[in-house]
Amino acid sequence: MATQASTSQLNVNGNGAGAAGANKTKELFNAALQARHPTNAYIAHLKIWEDVAQDGAPVEASTAAGATKKARYLILAVQKDTGKVTINKAKRNANGSFSIGKDWDLNTLREVNVIQPDVFSITLSRPYQWQTQQPAEQQLFLQSLVKVYRKYTQDNGPSGGLAGGGGDARARLSSIEPIRGGAAYERMLLAGTGLTGVTEVDDDDEQAEDEDPYGGAVLTDKDAVPDTSTASKRATLGRPAVARIETQLSERSRGADEADLDEDENQTLVAVEEILEGLEWRNAGANGYGIASGKGTADVIEARLLDELSALESANIHAIIESDDRVALVVKHMEEALADLDMMDSMIAGFKVQLNSRLDDVSHIESQNRGLQVQTSNQRTLMAEIENLINTINVDDDVINTLSAGRLENADGVAQLESAAASLYKSMLQARTDGDDGGADMAAAAEKLAEYEAISSRFCKRVLEYLNITFNVETQRLLSDPARQKALQPPHPSLPDHASMEEVLGQYCGLLLYMKEVSAQTFSRVSAAYFTSVSECYRNEMQQLSVAYRRQLRKASDEDITESSFIAPSSTSAATSAIRSGTIRRGQREKTMRGVKDRTDISGQDGLQRILSCIFPVLLREQSFISDFLHINDNNITFADYMALEPYFRRRAAGMFTGASGPLREMKGAMDLIFGFVANELQAFTDDALSKDRMSIVGLLATLDRSIVEAEEVSCESLQKVLAKLQLRLASKLEQFVGEQIKGIEATKLTVKKRKGVVHFMRVFPVFVDRVEAQLINTETLPIRTAVDGYYIQICGAMFDALQTISRVETGAAGGDEDKGQLNHLVILIENMYYFISEINKGSRTRGASSSALTALVKRAETIYNDSLGSYTQFVLRRSLARLMDFSDGIGTLLRSTPAKEVSLHAAYSKSAFKKLVKDHTAKDTRKAVEALSKRVAKHFDDDEAQEQSAGEAEVLSRVWASCEQGYVREFERGMRLGQDCYPDMGVSFELGVGELRRLFAGLAPKRR
Repeated sequence: MATQASTSQLNVNGNGAGAAGANKTKELFNAALQARHPTNAYIAHLKIWEDVAQDGAPVEASTAAGATKKARYLILAVQKDTGKVTINKAKRNANGSFSIGKDWDLNTLREVNVIQPDVFSITLSRPYQWQTQQPAEQQLFLQSLVKVYRKYTQDNGPSGGLAGGGGDARARLSSIEPIRGGAAYERMLLAGTGLTGVTEVDDDDEQAEDEDPYGGAVLTDKDAVPDTSTASKRATLGRPAVARIETQLSERSRGADEADLDEDENQTLVAVEEILEGLEWRNAGANGYGIASGKGTADVIEARLLDELSALESANIHAIIESDDRVALVVKHMEEALADLDMMDSMIAGFKVQLNSRLDDVSHIESQNRGLQVQTSNQRTLMAEIENLINTINVDDDVINTLSAGRLENADGVAQLESAAASLYKSMLQARTDGDDGGADMAAAAEKLAEYEAISSRFCKRVLEYLNITFNVETQRLLSDPARQKALQPPHPSLPDHASMEEVLGQYCGLLLYMKEVSAQTFSRVSAAYFTSVSECYRNEMQQLSVAYRRQLRKASDEDITESSFIAPSSTSAATSAIRSGTIRRGQREKTMRGVKDRTDISGQDGLQRILSCIFPVLLREQSFISDFLHINDNNITFADYMALEPYFRRRAAGMFTGASGPLREMKGAMDLIFGFVANELQAFTDDALSKDRMSIVGLLATLDRSIVEAEEVSCESLQKVLAKLQLRLASKLEQFVGEQIKGIEATKLTVKKRKGVVHFMRVFPVFVDRVEAQLINTETLPIRTAVDGYYIQICGAMFDALQTISRVETGAAGGDEDKGQLNHLVILIENMYYFISEINKGSRTRGASSSALTALVKRAETIYNDSLGSYTQFVLRRSLARLMDFSDGIGTLLRSTPAKEVSLHAAYSKSAFKKLVKDHTAKDTRKAVEALSKRVAKHFDDDEAQEQSAGEAEVLSRVWASCEQGYVREFERGMRLGQDCYPDMGVSFELGVGELRRLFAGLAPKRR
């Protein structure tokens, strides 16, 4: 970048105006660089053209056939704080500013290659190829790039080449040298960058100076990259440059006259050779850097020659332009022509705006014309419709006469009335307004509407009066029907439906729909009259049904009540005594139950189930009938739909006659008005059933739970609500009943005078369970099943706690004899738990199924029974086998730490002690001990007051005796085994073996009295 060349360019652009533009461009570049990094400073730039594909991505030159060219700028910059030099690629924005899209660190530069005077490539992280407009600008930028790179990298330049025309071999990058135009331009180029200017070096002081002999920017002390080998000196190497200079000069002179090309070239070569004859060449191996890095005097001369050649070309061009006075005149005329073109462009733009405005006006006029045509057509159609509507508003006199005097008694008369009502309905729809500007805004239509509404009101009142009479007549006919009265009588009363009444009233549903839409008040009066009449009829019939079933309710006997009640009876009647002593057994109860089934009376559960089975169909049928008769549904059918009128009237009717309340709410209110008495009737029946048998409450609740599920399935909300309310009431009564039974269990006390065996509430519980489970068939998924299981757990918990209390009282009654009291405690637990287990299991086998709660309670009772039986066996055996048991226990403890052969060395367990033990348990002594044990067990498990003993009580005695036998045999076997292990050489053993001992127990088994 020579100063002369720059000056020439500025002069060409207008005597200093180019300099101002260059300064402004430099400021814009600095602004873009500092936006990228605050310390960036501008060094040089080059405008390039790059190929961009259709999607906007740069492409290689080889594939740029279908691509467009975009102008971009390469900017060489340095960061003042770090001295880092970067190459930045920028684009020019619409407002004249620049924005940097990408930058590269100069350290990544690997190669610079000049392909053509206006095409070059550089290799950074990958190769990039660009095209320029001015070859001179390209050369100046690349020279600056190489200079800065060599200073920045401490003279370690990249590889590169220059591509000549016609397939010339590439020369080294060092052949691209700056055009020397003086140091002023270089100072301007590097101003504010921290890099010193390029200075020329004479041959005499090359080795004394620390600058690059090629010239270029030198980093200052502040911004320079530190050099780790400061002691080393740069080495330069001179080399002949004749061939390269010939190439450069020959390429520069190709623009001259082709005829003198060879002669000028020869003269130039001769002059160059004469200049170079006396030059000294440096050694190729100076400083050990080799040929690749050497710079000699020839290189310096080559660079200076190139600078001078470039400056000379620029000066020649400037001289040619300045010498011709006609150039200024041509420029002036060109400027005038450009001004005229601008004025013409402005005029054409104004004409385009005016044409567009006229086009909009024409389009607006055409659209208004089409709108006027449509409006005219619509007005004609509207006038025809208005005339038609005025004609349809009128009602014939025959229609009015039919509405006033038409017959309501038969189907033909009702059909004529519906047709006449449809004509009046259409006229009223035409005259009424639905919120917009309709026919009612016209005075004539308003008068007609008032007249027709009066006619309609008189007709509706006429229908109301007739239907009131019809309701009463049909109700009385149903109540006085002998066949219906007979159906309500025992033994199997039923509730007939109202099919005949529904058939008579069903023919008026169309007229009622008309009344519902045009006269809502009259329709409400008709509905109320129907509700009153039909409700009275149903009340009368359901009362008869309830009374018939209440007469058949079975009353529980005193025995049933006493057997299933946990409250101990206070009387001493024969039945009570028999129950307490156990004379009434399950077989007798089952026989009694079979006798009950043979009778015609029924339980409360069966009665309630039959009543509900009669009520359910009637309620569902009535709900379906009033849904059609009084149009309480969500079908949204209007009278226009019912009479199949024209679509216009259907749409108007659908928009006008919309119910204010929902059909579900209307249906609920209607069913409550008709069947409001059902709750009281069902409550009265359940109260009567509980008064005759309190245990029937479980079955009543099971029936209610099942009926609630059925009502929910058929969406009978009114009956579901009634049953749910009654179910809550009975559930509260059941909880109260169970609470009374638990209090009776807790109040049970056993006298301390004599042991009584199975206590009262233990005998009651199996009977209680049988009666409850008989009412809970197929109720596994109902709430009553869960509730009853919970009550079982509560009752059994109270029973077991009370039994423990009773046994403790019995233990205290034994006085100072703790063993006797403990035995009594165990005997009570054994007898009662065994009775509980056997009776509950027997009932479960009979029913074929068992509640999960009962199964858990039986397991709990079995645990108590087994623990008590084991403790009892140890107690009774210790009286006759105490010495044997203690001796065996002592040896067993001793064997844990002493060998079996050394047991006899202990004084307490010597051979003589064992011999004496065996002598005390002879056959005679053993027989006496077993006889005493048999009497004792029989005394514990025998009841003197019981005249008859149940099979269960006999079974518990045999089980206790079998447990004693197993314990006795186990102790004898243990003694024999210890004698064989610890006293093997004595030859002493018990007289009775295991078989003889078992036969002895079988022969002396206790007998019940």
